[in-house]
Amino acid sequence: MRRSHFEALAPICPVCRSHDGVHAALAIHEISNEDDAHILAGRLRCSRCTRDYPIIDGIPVILANLRSWIPDHLDAITQRDDLSASAMALLGEGAGPGSLFDTRRSHLSSYGWGHWGDLAPAKVPGPGEPGGLVNALNEGLSNVEEPVTGVIIDSGCALGRSAFELAKRYPDALIVGVDVSFSFLKVAAQALRTGMVRYPVRRVGIVYDDHQFAPPLPGADRVDFWCADAQAFPFPAATASLVTSLNVIDCVPSPRAHLEAMRDVLAPGGHAIVATPFDWSPSATSMDEWIGGHAQLSALNGRAELAFDAIVGDHPYAIDGLTGTGTPADTDWWVRLHDRSTAAYTVRVATLRRLA
Repeated sequence: MRRSHFEALAPICPVCRSHDGVHAALAIHEISNEDDAHILAGRLRCSRCTRDYPIIDGIPVILANLRSWIPDHLDAITQRDDLSASAMALLGEGAGPGSLFDTRRSHLSSYGWGHWGDLAPAKVPGPGEPGGLVNALNEGLSNVEEPVTGVIIDSGCALGRSAFELAKRYPDALIVGVDVSFSFLKVAAQALRTGMVRYPVRRVGIVYDDHQFAPPLPGADRVDFWCADAQAFPFPAATASLVTSLNVIDCVPSPRAHLEAMRDVLAPGGHAIVATPFDWSPSATSMDEWIGGHAQLSALNGRAELAFDAIVGDHPYAIDGLTGTGTPADTDWWVRLHDRSTAAYTVRVATLRRLA
């Protein structure tokens, strides 16, 4: 965690806000490991309720549900990053297919290729092309009035590519990438501190290759990565001039809560970029929370893009304070599964603006 980001973002306690509606400031309470640029280990403490939030591997974990989050991510927190490729292969054989170890590697493979594959020194076998993330980001930003300054929040940042792209595009902005997946954030934070991106690439089954390279990262000194909830950002209202949400709204329990959180954290006139394939799954989002994809007999006939346009437009259930700007567009986004399998998505990209 960079001190400069902590001071600029002035984070607040998510528990005090969710329980009592109070914006209680967090303070750096303990530093147990620090280098020239980052606080690597320590604690943040709420000035009101005195709850502590850990800083682990340079990543502050600011979550209201910290006690339930830790058991789900403890393996990623404690996993070593100095194991050889052969040791990882043996661990994968021992854990077996479908294990948590294998599932995390599979997710890192898909996201690693999608985020960084176009910058890798060698092309990975398989159909499709990486770069959908960057294409969707650029499509949304084409409707944003430049320049963007101040704070940019990259929600659901995953392995960090979009945060670095935003830093390259906006040299006068401070960027914070936010995600709840610690295994994803570890890759992003390692790239930030070392300049090296490292992730597994799945060949087939539980066979993986280790990919490690140094991509160009201009503006990395203005990037940081935090573990926080995209439905309840731990930042004061009107903090950001731009918020991005690339393939996030169909991965959260409440898409509406996520959109409202983006609205609340945006300053008046600020923009939000939302990209989604509307790939709804009840394991991530209950059906009643879907934006389209159900209610086939309604006036919108269950069409997701129309339902989305309605809640950020003129509709009884529209979200106050957000409106669309420009024309939504569709773009291709490939998700690699292994050498012989890639899923193709058509992602809808919309640019929104925070009204005064």
